[in-house]
Amino acid sequence: MQGAIAIYGGDYPALQSRWAGFLETAALPNVDLFNVLVSWGKFLGGVGLILGVFTTFSVLMGLTMNFAFLFTATVSTNAQMVLLQMFLLVAV
Repeated sequence: MQGAIAIYGGDYPALQSRWAGFLETAALPNVDLFNVLVSWGKFLGGVGLILGVFTTFSVLMGLTMNFAFLFTATVSTNAQMVLLQMFLLVAV
């Protein structure tokens, strides 16, 4: 989170001001809580998708985490995963 906050600012910030504000005021002071929530969210979302239990809820939670990673300027396969999750959500 500190790395994401560090890339905010300058002439061409990679982070939006609202997201940087959320990271500074809510996420960073409660980093221990967010570490637990992200870990459990990944685990339970994956188990839910594999077992086919609460599929819609699992996809929505996966989308929430992927959008959080995208907002933090993490460019990877997250954009493709968001698209696949949208297809899965529509299919359900």
